Amino acid sequence: MSRNPIIVTRHLSHIYLSGQLQKKALHDINLEIAQGSCVAIVGVNGSGKTTLVQHFNGLLRPTEGTVLVDGIDVSAKGVDLRELRQRVGMLFQLPETQLFGRTVFEDVAFGPRRMHLSRREVRSRVSQWRPAQTSCASRCIGDVTGGFGAGRSLHGS
Repeated sequence: MSRNPIIVTRHLSHIYLSGQLQKKALHDINLEIAQGSCVAIVGVNGSGKTTLVQHFNGLLRPTEGTVLVDGIDVSAKGVDLRELRQRVGMLFQLPETQLFGRTVFEDVAFGPRRMHLSRREVRSRVSQWRPAQTSCASRCIGDVTGGFGAGRSLHGS
């Protein structure tokens, strides 16, 4: 058990569709991710990685179980998804699916700008993101490979 978990799932299950087309994507997942930790979720195609992560910002709701993100119960009725999504963001796996900016900086700044933060606060938050502290920030999103552009990221500010 983590001392300061930022993400907690308890008996999380997710089923797509119902009846004969039913597909159980997640079954009884229990996990804790500590605040400030770096976690990799790995597995073969179709193993449920994306389904799991989509629960963290409310894109999907559990069929069974609970998901807590920074104390917010994602599965609760009436949960403020806007507040939740200010704490959890997602980056797409492939650079060509990045829709928001021409450069890495512009792409990372999309979320803070949608929160209607001042330009100064947007710059401050983006500069706190480690890859933005490198020459990577001014590069075209399609030119970034490996580490920075690949994978999914959770970022709580």
